[in-house]
Amino acid sequence: MTDHPESADALKASNQFEYLFSNRDQNLFDPTDVAAWSAKDNRAYSNRDDARTALKWLETNYPKTSYGILNHPSRKTVYTISDIRDFNNIAPDVVFGLEGMPGNQMEPDRGGLNLSNPKNRTHGGSDYMIAKLGGTWDALLGEGRRFGTSPIQIRTSRSAKIACTPADTGQASTRRTIRG
Repeated sequence: MTDHPESADALKASNQFEYLFSNRDQNLFDPTDVAAWSAKDNRAYSNRDDARTALKWLETNYPKTSYGILNHPSRKTVYTISDIRDFNNIAPDVVFGLEGMPGNQMEPDRGGLNLSNPKNRTHGGSDYMIAKLGGTWDALLGEGRRFGTSPIQIRTSRSAKIACTPADTGQASTRRTIRG
């Protein structure tokens, strides 16, 4: 969350985020920090609106040094395309992609999500949200959003650059879509 990932400031910022947006017991955090953080913000970790609160917090406090990438969003079908749009609208500098190629692509199930519901299993190794032609990812791109998917490389400092799929660079997507 800072330009110096292993610094005391970075660890403090990460600790604050974890306290505010996870259900970890407050006894696991320094009481002085908890008092200061609680005076400024409420804890939020239970639902979609709390996810929005967490992303807004990152966008407000660490817009150029943090990121929120959805990790295989079809796995539990918790978030809808409407949620993803909101996340990107609330925190465009922070939420700019999703991880759509889960797990070990060398295993027989290519990603390991061999589940019975087509919407939360992999299709040719890809998350349903990116595999379905005309689906979630295609819709986001069609709206003109700069929203990448696997592979996503994240910058580690201000001098490093973010590299996403062609969709993030505004180029035509060259990915192969798998129907499922």
